[in-house]
Amino acid sequence: MTKKILITLGIIAALIMALIGTVDAFAVAQIDKSLVNAGVSFAAARLLDAALTTVQSLEGSIGVASIQIGQLLNPIVDIINNFADIMALAFASLTLQRILALLFSSDVGNALLVISSVALLACLWITKLSAYINAAWTQFKIVFLLRFGLALALLLTSAINHYALDEQINNNAHAVDALTLQADGITAGISVTTDTSTEDEGSLWQSVKNATNAMTSGLIDKVKLFKTGVEHAITNIITLMALFVLNTILLPLGFFWFVKHLVFVNMTLPRPQANTSS
Repeated sequence: MTKKILITLGIIAALIMALIGTVDAFAVAQIDKSLVNAGVSFAAARLLDAALTTVQSLEGSIGVASIQIGQLLNPIVDIINNFADIMALAFASLTLQRILALLFSSDVGNALLVISSVALLACLWITKLSAYINAAWTQFKIVFLLRFGLALALLLTSAINHYALDEQINNNAHAVDALTLQADGITAGISVTTDTSTEDEGSLWQSVKNATNAMTSGLIDKVKLFKTGVEHAITNIITLMALFVLNTILLPLGFFWFVKHLVFVNMTLPRPQANTSS
């Protein structure tokens, strides 16, 4: 009897939670937040890709000497292209989660939960209907999982994001932004040319000397620094790829499986009491 009362109270609580919709609203808000974060990171990567494409086509030159850095950028350009594919998958996953969350929390989802709850309560408390209680219980668990499974999985994912992932995502995205600024600086200063067509021999030597000094003190240092930034950015972008796969695909699926396990394994009916006859 005690477990029947607990099950009844749990069903009533689930109905109230479904009709209020607070959990669903929070879950959708978290999806929207993830979409914004993914969009910002994706935009930062595309801006970096555009800057690197520009830098790849440039070279610094003084007379017959030249500095080409296009080959340096090939690895990170390839990784950014892969990052674009990962982000497309992440966007698709988040969009699908949002559609399902809105669908399951709609009036149709609530109506199915009400119907299955009423059927289960009737089988639980009306003796004549007790023969159908197993079917009603299975139906209720399926509807309950559809109605709350995704929302609960997203709540758990949000908790992990808040305490572990959001800061890492922001730090790596800021590192990508910093490299974009470096690339813009390289683009502004990479082309150093010297026009010697109208200069005499003394002016020519002085012009070459000045240009060489400028290149040595400025451009080469920028290129070396940029090379280090590119190496770090490769790590940052790969980390972002892993974080978004974890955040948008693996964690929601894992937590949904966890909720499913709780519903179908831990939610059990009370055992029927054995009838004794004298």
